[in-house]
Amino acid sequence: MNRAVLLLVLLAAPVARATRVERASLESLVAGAGLVVLGHPLARTAFWDGGRILTRVTLAVDETWAGTPPAAGTLDVVLLGGIVGDLGQTVSGEARIPDAGLVVAALQQVEGRWRVLGMSQGLFEVRAERPGPPTVVRRLDGLAWLEDTAPAAFPERLDALRQRVMDLANAR
Repeated sequence: MNRAVLLLVLLAAPVARATRVERASLESLVAGAGLVVLGHPLARTAFWDGGRILTRVTLAVDETWAGTPPAAGTLDVVLLGGIVGDLGQTVSGEARIPDAGLVVAALQQVEGRWRVLGMSQGLFEVRAERPGPPTVVRRLDGLAWLEDTAPAAFPERLDALRQRVMDLANAR
């Protein structure tokens, strides 16, 4: 009987589906980032770190828009969550670097590891749809805002985002 009650309590408990954060402007992302890069993923490895699962994504850096480019031309970005064996962990709102394609990432070092700044707010996926110039999109699923303000406008074209980030980086 106790197991049945526990199961009902667990099933009825609300599930956290969003992480509450402050809305980040492009200015705050560039100001807080140690690096802003355009790159593409080369490898992905999930691993245990204490009681949590992390995923290390190796990015080939195609362009550095802010900060000092990595000497090796690659860098490792660590994300919260992943799958190790039969176990998986997910963190609502965390950045998700796709398996392929270009991304723009605003990165900061946390405990010696590169992390996407502002969770998924600091990651832009590049879409090279024809005809027309490449565009960028942000996937903000799993984020809820602490404030009730309108979102700041972000450039939708890759070339405009590049120019705006470089202007902001040069002004700091």
